This record gives sequence, C-alpha cells and structure tokens, in this order.
Amino acid sequence: MTSNTITDRAVLEQELAQIRRQGYSVDNMEHEEGVYCIACPIRDHTGEVIAAVSITTTSLRLQLEKLMVHLPTLTATVDEISGEL
Repeated sequence: MTSNTITDRAVLEQELAQIRRQGYSVDNMEHEEGVYCIACPIRDHTGEVIAAVSITTTSLRLQLEKLMVHLPTLTATVDEISGEL
C-alpha cells in the first residue's frame, strides 16, 4: 500500500503485541500516504473487543505528534463507552 505498510509477518506480530500492551494503535501512513490515524478498542462487559473508535487526519492538517495529543480524550471516551456496556 505505502512504504510504511508492514509486510513482514514477524514485524506485524510485534506491532500487534505492542498495540495490546499500550491499548491503542497508530496508523502512520501505513494504509494511505498522508493519512494518520489513532484508534482505541471498545470492550463489552466481558472485556472482549467489539468495536473501535478512531481519529484520522491528513498530514496537511496535522502531524502525527499533534494527533497524539488527542489520545487521552480518545482513551477516556472509549473507556466511558465500554463502561456503559
């Protein structure tokens, strides 16, 4: 897809393990050039991931570092939604 797309299985497995540890994922132009995204899971009452919420922007509007400023709000939002479930 892009030069940042993870194509090596071992690297992908490492990335997935890191996502599980940190509780969120980052798309650093891996799917589309010029597009950044951060996402957090929504969990049901058993802790199972059933959905996700993400924030996406373009590199023309916001760099990844500035997008990451919104991670605490995103995390709080998904925690609240998950709590309601």
